Amino acid sequence: MARKPSILTQLIIGFSVILLLILSITSFFSYHYSSRVVVEKTSRFMLESVKQIRGKTDVMLLEYDRLSQRVAFSPQIQQHFAAVAKGKATALGKTDIIRFVSQQARLTGTDLTLHLMDSKGNFYSRNDALTLYWSSEEELHQVEWYSDIQARAGRMLWVSGPAWSSGTVNAVIGARQLNEWSSLEPLGDIFAMFSIDTLRRTIEEDDQGLTRKIHFIDSRGIIVYSADAEEIGKPVDPKLFERMKSKDDDLFNWEQGGEPTYVAYSTSSYSGWTVAAYIDAADAVKDLKQMQKGNFLIGIFAICAALLLVTFFAWTVTRPIRYLAHRLSRVERGILSPSKSRLINHEVATLFESFNGMVKHLNETIQDLSGRQATEKQAQIIALKAQFRPHFLYNSLNTIYWQLINDENEKAAGMVLTLSDLMRYSIQPGSEFVTVREDLDQLHRYLLLQRARFGEKLQVAVEADETLYPHKMMKMLLQPLVENSISHGLETVKGRDWHVRIEIRSTAEGLLLAVEDNGIGMSEDEMAKALDPKEDMRDSNRHHSGLGLANLQQRIRLVYGKDYGIKLMAGPEGGLRVEIVLPLDGEGEMQHA
Repeated sequence: MARKPSILTQLIIGFSVILLLILSITSFFSYHYSSRVVVEKTSRFMLESVKQIRGKTDVMLLEYDRLSQRVAFSPQIQQHFAAVAKGKATALGKTDIIRFVSQQARLTGTDLTLHLMDSKGNFYSRNDALTLYWSSEEELHQVEWYSDIQARAGRMLWVSGPAWSSGTVNAVIGARQLNEWSSLEPLGDIFAMFSIDTLRRTIEEDDQGLTRKIHFIDSRGIIVYSADAEEIGKPVDPKLFERMKSKDDDLFNWEQGGEPTYVAYSTSSYSGWTVAAYIDAADAVKDLKQMQKGNFLIGIFAICAALLLVTFFAWTVTRPIRYLAHRLSRVERGILSPSKSRLINHEVATLFESFNGMVKHLNETIQDLSGRQATEKQAQIIALKAQFRPHFLYNSLNTIYWQLINDENEKAAGMVLTLSDLMRYSIQPGSEFVTVREDLDQLHRYLLLQRARFGEKLQVAVEADETLYPHKMMKMLLQPLVENSISHGLETVKGRDWHVRIEIRSTAEGLLLAVEDNGIGMSEDEMAKALDPKEDMRDSNRHHSGLGLANLQQRIRLVYGKDYGIKLMAGPEGGLRVEIVLPLDGEGEMQHA
């Protein structure tokens, strides 16, 4: 037979495997869970950042929108542009209009410039570097978004367009119709323009340390702003833009340049612009990967240290067990001597105490074995003699019965005969199950003796369904219930007759045996204690304790199961009602067969 490994080896190998397995699984799931959490947190942080940038941009554009409205509906502009539309002379010249518009633009404190064009195609703009790219009305009408100005009926349209006369630098353009304030007839157009740098400053102010690529995309899908100047003015990926049009705010995965990317965007209900931020999935967990490498090195060191500790711990734990195994081998050879060893924990100390106790008891057992064998033989002889006692008692009662018959004392002779039948029924060997009729006959014999003692004061009524007489039931159920009623419920009652009512009938639950009296009754607490075996043993002499009911309850449940037993309740005549429900199909008898 191959030699089995020692406990020390098993502990070292087992603990090592468990340790490595736990560390590997923990590291694997920890990394993947941490990666997912970091990406989700980063993405959601990015989405909130995008919403804040979009909100600040809306505030800025709305401020510029309100300024353009003040200019468009100012009395000077309204009068001048209405006169031009009608071909009439005006009090203000072109220079006056440009000066007025420039003064209003300076109120913003930014690089915003306002440019107007009347219905005749005349431009009103400052003569500086930042001016309209289009030199004529015909060129302006050819711009693809110009037709959207008329469609918006006076509402501002924000787009991206060239700002320098060379067309090499882009700016943000807000365009709207300049309408007559009462009739809303078009009088011309007004353009608000500001530098791309204004958007860049908005992003830098809101950048909270998160490195990401950001696009401002107008309602046409054209990039208004990007950190990469070459992307400004170019259309965004149509599929990406279509995805962004499905919801106002969202965060989703996208593949850009063959790399997985997280895209967070927010669309303005005012300007129609979409602020989109992009971050590579690898960049989101870059710091986490560095931490993972450090954790890996720390884990290797921890595993080595843990293996040393496991080896030392296993050797320490198994040392007393190995010593105890050696002592047990000596016991097998017949050397029964207690063990003395220095122990370091409670469990092993308990084990050695048990070993020493076992050795001590083995010695005592060996010494007492001869005496016990003799005692057992004596007990067997006593048991054989005890079998003759019932026969002696029956013979004695039979002698008394015939003596009373000879003396013509038939009443006393009948009582002796009844007592003899009671004893024979109680202790005769055989099945523990009898018919309902047999147990009821035993009850009548008991009541015969009780009536001889108490006379007419004891009134007993039996209501039994005779069709149930052949059914089997446990022996000695009815007599203890009636005896309990008389002994503990009626004997202390003075001044009135004692009534005992026995009921035997079938119910939906099975065979019902009920005994009720007009005695002193029991409280709810007394009923609970009467069926408690511990209470019954603790105080068997208390008044109306229901002595024997707990024992009878246990007998019934042992035979028929926990669904059957005794129920105690208040009787209609003020005393106690005791009910027992048994199965009608002989289930208990079959269980004991």
